[in-house]
Amino acid sequence: MSRAGLRSSGHTRLGLLRPGLIRLGLLLMAPALAPACGEPATSPHARPELAALQGEWRISLTADQRRQLRVMEYVLRSPTPTDEEVLAADFSGDDARTAVALLQEVRAAPTGPRVAELRAAVAQLADAQLAFDGDRLRLRLGTVDHEGEWRLVEAAGDRLRLQTRDSEGREQDLVLELRGDTLTFGEGADAMRFVRR
Repeated sequence: MSRAGLRSSGHTRLGLLRPGLIRLGLLLMAPALAPACGEPATSPHARPELAALQGEWRISLTADQRRQLRVMEYVLRSPTPTDEEVLAADFSGDDARTAVALLQEVRAAPTGPRVAELRAAVAQLADAQLAFDGDRLRLRLGTVDHEGEWRLVEAAGDRLRLQTRDSEGREQDLVLELRGDTLTFGEGADAMRFVRR
């Protein structure tokens, strides 16, 4: 990566960076969940796919996702790395683009809430855990622990759409794929997998 590459990039918005990792990290760092409004939560044992969700799950990052996470941890560290340090890290391809865009965002608002949230999420993402206990959903990232209620919105084969609502009234839909002991959020390169503990 060149020094010019450190200073210019068409991808400077965090929303374009590793959306699966960042989206999941911010979801897990969201305010404590509150009961979803509308119809009552579906009984977790009323349907086989819901009963299968019950229990504890831990995140299972692929080798590519672990590498991406290391890049984000490196750039988000405090103090922020210098251009020379990023060049010395010798990132290439997508990792270099991620490093450049994230570095620009950090330098633009180093103490902003978005960067603080990302630092907290990325720092603990590798330890993410989910637990379904009846109609309660618990999201845990290291020492950060959120708990609330969930309900089934739609089920189609292995795909489930759940709904929660945070303490500020913002609703969150979670689209999952459940196959055996693997629970997947998202699709393709953005997919985040959890396995049963």
